[in-house]
Amino acid sequence: MPGTTIHVFYATKMGEKYEKRYCAYFKNPDIRKHNMQHEELFCCHSAEWVEEVRKAVKLPDEI
Repeated sequence: MPGTTIHVFYATKMGEKYEKRYCAYFKNPDIRKHNMQHEELFCCHSAEWVEEVRKAVKLPDEI
């Protein structure tokens, strides 16, 4: 959909091929890199994941 931004929480320990795939499938994705394994941010660092989502969609720190 034109004007839509795709936000990607990218675990760099997965390898560069995944970053290339995101760029191939999505026009100008917002790739947020983390030096982690797949789903580590979500599963092991939930508070950081929440902050990343807030930043991605430009929500204030508190609602």
